[in-house]
Amino acid sequence: MIAFPADPTTGQIYPPLTEPDIDGRRWRWSGSSWSALSLPPSWESITGKPTTFEPSAHTHAKSEITGLVSDLSALASADTSLGQRIDYLTENLDPAALDSIAEAAASIGALQTQLDTHTHAASAITGLAEFIVSSAPALSITTTVHTATGATDTYSVGGLASSDPAHVLVQLNGVTQTPVTDYLIDFPNGLIIFDGIPTSGTQIALTALGLRTVQPPVDPALYRYASDTASDGLTNYYGRIANTDYTGPASASSPVWTIHRTTFDLAGRVVSTGSATAVAWANRTTATYTATP
Repeated sequence: MIAFPADPTTGQIYPPLTEPDIDGRRWRWSGSSWSALSLPPSWESITGKPTTFEPSAHTHAKSEITGLVSDLSALASADTSLGQRIDYLTENLDPAALDSIAEAAASIGALQTQLDTHTHAASAITGLAEFIVSSAPALSITTTVHTATGATDTYSVGGLASSDPAHVLVQLNGVTQTPVTDYLIDFPNGLIIFDGIPTSGTQIALTALGLRTVQPPVDPALYRYASDTASDGLTNYYGRIANTDYTGPASASSPVWTIHRTTFDLAGRVVSTGSATAVAWANRTTATYTATP
């Protein structure tokens, strides 16, 4: 049996003094009798609930934002002019405007991060290619041809830039030789020393590859270079133009180039070498060349 308070107040709700009802039901005293109240519904039993509870548009006073007043006061005392600007903003802008300013500041910070970390393709940087070409050391190619006498293992080499054998391409009757194993280079004396005496009558083709030390782009001694190989692979062209004469791609048609030409036979042996001056790079295949030794 359920026991209730002995002197209840009319209209008040009480739990029973004993709880035989395991569901926790409560009771109301009407003044003459007790009536059981319905149990409150559980959250899960409520239907039609919204998925989110978005707050409606509203504003806050400065005093309602924890720490804002003290922070603004600290800024004002640290910088009088800054404090005046902050006071003006807080007094004349509503919270929504202040939020917009904060969002704009965050966006500017994100944009700055992108600017600090972004990259460009070389083709997108104006003048970069021209600067690299004009500032980088230029490759110097010099070919020397001998006919072996059969009496010596040492021959002269033009255009040497170092004693590194790999900087000289060597062919004996069109057969490429191996650096160090087949020959060594004596840079101070401009010589090549073979590991054995080449047979008399052997054609010795020596092509020295070196780097020229160039001057700054404004120096008139600075050159630009071009190279080309004929479609049959038997003729090489190597051209040079003074930087002061270079005006872009159109310079290929200007008769201010010095061009060296080397021709080969099908076995890869050098047939002839020659040079032409005051000619256009565009006319390299039809220019008149003077034979060089």
